[in-house]
Parts: sequence; structure tokens; C-alpha cells
Amino acid sequence: MLRFLALALLLAGSNCFANDWIELSQGDSLDGWKQVGGEATFVVKDGVITGTTGPGDNSFLTTGPYSDFELEFEVKCDPELNSGVQIRSHQYAKDSPQESKPTRIRKTGETFGYQCEIRSDAQGDHGCAGNFWDEARRTRWLDDSIDGAEKQKAYRPGEWNQFRVLARGSHIQSFINGVAVANFNDGRDASGFIGLQVHKIKQGTGPFSVSWRNVRVRELPKAKPLLLVSASYGKNMIAICELDGTVVWKHETAGPTEGHAGHHEIQMLPNGNILYHDDWDVVKEMKLDGTEVWKYASSNVHAFTRLADGNTMIAESGRQRIIVVDAEGSIVNSTPLGDQGRGHTRQAEVLSNGNYLVCAEQPGVVTEYDVEGNIVWEYEIGTRVYGAIRLRNGNTLICSGSGNSVVEVSPEKKVVWEIKGTVPETNIDLKWTACVKELPDGQIVIDNCHAGPDNPQLIKLDANRKVVWNFNQFDLVGNGMACFDYINGEQAAKVREIIAGLK
Repeated sequence: MLRFLALALLLAGSNCFANDWIELSQGDSLDGWKQVGGEATFVVKDGVITGTTGPGDNSFLTTGPYSDFELEFEVKCDPELNSGVQIRSHQYAKDSPQESKPTRIRKTGETFGYQCEIRSDAQGDHGCAGNFWDEARRTRWLDDSIDGAEKQKAYRPGEWNQFRVLARGSHIQSFINGVAVANFNDGRDASGFIGLQVHKIKQGTGPFSVSWRNVRVRELPKAKPLLLVSASYGKNMIAICELDGTVVWKHETAGPTEGHAGHHEIQMLPNGNILYHDDWDVVKEMKLDGTEVWKYASSNVHAFTRLADGNTMIAESGRQRIIVVDAEGSIVNSTPLGDQGRGHTRQAEVLSNGNYLVCAEQPGVVTEYDVEGNIVWEYEIGTRVYGAIRLRNGNTLICSGSGNSVVEVSPEKKVVWEIKGTVPETNIDLKWTACVKELPDGQIVIDNCHAGPDNPQLIKLDANRKVVWNFNQFDLVGNGMACFDYINGEQAAKVREIIAGLK
């Protein structure tokens, strides 16, 4: 039932050993640091960096860039001052509209990006020390699960506080004095500088100071990604593979010797379990040792996903609705889908605004519904459409299924990019384009189902929509692989460890 590669191969792929620490605050020199922004003063003495408020805007003492890393520092901040530490941050190359408020123009050279907050008081529901603010861009808290009043207890105003920040792939965490604070995923920035902030103050107040000591960073080698693939049509299996197709784990599923049942959706969960189906009615969660830990009996299911709150979204074509069920199997929300066949779904996604983006083969439409079932946006592609996602740029990317194409459309329903048939500058023929995903780095992975042995089952496109990788393992998945999951970074390392520990 299960098949494994050697332990040595799995650990080699994990790249789990961190590099040596780099000390960033030593002696009386600021070599390697660069000040940007306002006119605060930064000095260092005996390894303690002190920033003192001055005229102008926010000031930053920067070093880097760094990508995946562990950062540690101790900080003591005047209680009257708001400070922070930027990670994976950047400066505007030209005057630019602020994303959250386009009427506000950010000036050339202004700093933007993730900021780990340093403050004595909680602000709003989530604004406490250790949470991350998207500085000068989205201008909002990035971990919206934090209770400011509860987490605030970790930070001790007026004293030295020990911070630890982990950034690996899209996963970012913070700890204050050993207490876990922020824990979220955001794929906007993969690399950038570290910056110590002195916040601007109101005229006539101050001066105030913030000091850092024992600032050090170590880079974390990136774990090699993995693929989770699923196929019926007589293959009836789920497998985890290296990107070159080497199988590191495999599980045989139920299914007919011909045709297909299930295998239209699959998801690798953060806990290392797999959410899948091998018939049309039951969604299951399985550990990698084959133990089934959860299931929900539904009706003609082609799409589902585990949500951040632990509930599960299931698109029920048999009942022409989307439901959200909790861990006990109780329905906590039900959304009716549209008429004229719109309830017979393929890929269905939960959008960042809480709405649903749903594909329906017939009448060949991609529809956005609110949770009440109202249609708020729809694009008629006129094919047996299978897959669609809302890109981070606001456009919708559609895999047209029987149309043998991939189409990107704007919110105004204008086609802004398209490939059909043969992929330009390659000999790859698109057939039944199915599941599609946008990776944290903005690259796109497209499932090319029913394409035969001479075409890859998956292709990856870079930001310029050029093919940079493909996966062709016809002997493993056959002609019926319609779904997959791409396992990045820290999650890939965790999956490798689980597989290596299986007996």
C-alpha cells in the first residue's frame, strides 16, 4: 500500500540544516547597515544600536537582502514610541500609489513591506507587539487571528524583550520572550532587507529612543518542493513526488479499472495529512501512514478545501450548493448555487473576500458567489470549463477544460492573455486543462489532463508566462490526472520528515 524511498534521499531533499549565525550588532561599528527614510540618528556602542527620533518621516537602518531566515534580537523601546523591524522589505523605485489607498502617493525611496511591530499598547483587534503590519502598502495587520489584549502580555514595556522571527517560504512567525505571537502565510515578498525602524513622532514631542542588541540572523536553506498527485482511470493512486517525478510516497485508492471516480480534488494539509476523495460522495482526511482520521459523506463532489479555521468547504454538485462543515461534520453554512447547470461544479475556490469562485462545465461559466448565493461576477467561456483561480493581480485565470486553453481575464471581463493548443516556444499541446494554482512567487502551475504520453501532465509558467518546468510521468498517473497540490518550503520539509519517520 505504501512505498518509500531511502531515508537518505528524503533528508537530502529537505535541506533542513541552517547556516551559521551572522552577528549584526557588534562593537562600535555600523558597517553593513544603511540608513534610509527620515532623519533619526542611529549610533552603536558596545554592540547596542540606539535609534533616536528626529525630523521627517519614519527612519530605517537596513541590511540585507535575506530570503528564508531566522532572526533574533533584543529590544528596549521608550513606552511613548512606536517602533518595529522590517523583514523582506523594499523601497519604492518611483512615486507610486499606495495599494490600500491609491489616492495616497508613496514617494520614491519610501520603505514598504512586512514590519514586526514593537509597541507597548495594543491597537485595535490585532495590533500588538509581534504582529506584522504591511508598511506603506496594504497598511493592515497580516495575522488577523491575534487577540491584541491576550498577546500583549508577552511584551514587557520599558524592559529588554527577546524577539525571534522565522520566515520560510510564505510562512512567517514571531515569538516574544518565548511566547508565540504571529503565525500566518503571505506570499507577497520572498526576499528583501531587514530594517530597524524609528517611527516619526508628532511635532513638539520627544526625543524618544529605541535600542537593539544581540541582533543576529541565519539563513535557512530552502526545502525542495514536492508534488502531491492523484489519478484514477485505472491508476487509482495518490503519490508524493520530487519535481523530477521520483516517487517518495504512494497510496493505492479505491476505484474502477476503467473510467474514473473521485480524484478531482486533493490537498496537502498543514498537519501533513491529505484531504482527498476516491469516489464521488465521500471526502476523507488521511495520515501518511494510511490512517483515516476524518470523513464526510456528501453528494457528487468535485471540489473541497480545508479552511484556516479548521472547517471544510465542499462543493456538492448533487445538491447544487456549497457547504462549510466543522470537524464534527455539522454544516455551519450553506450557499445555494445558480440555475441552468451552474450547480454542477468543477474547481471551486474560497476567495480572500470570503466569496466563492466556481467553475461549471455546463453552461461553461466561471461564477463568483457571495456566501448568500448571489452572483457578483461571472465570465462565460462557453467550454466545459474545469479550473479557475483569482490571481493576486485581481484578474481571473481560467483553464477551459474542453477548450484546450488557458485564459486570463480582467475584472471587466477583457481577455488580457491566452494560450490555446500548442504552448508558444514549446512542443507542448494543451488538451483538457484542469486544475490550476498560483504559487507564492507568482508562478502558475497548470494541469494538462487527457494529454497522452507525449505531453506533460503539469506545466509551470513564470511571471512572463514562459514554461520553466514540466512534469511528465505518464506511467505513474496515466491519462487521468486532473488535480494536484504543489508543496512548498516549510511544509515540504515537514512532509519529508513524516515520510522518513514511517515504519
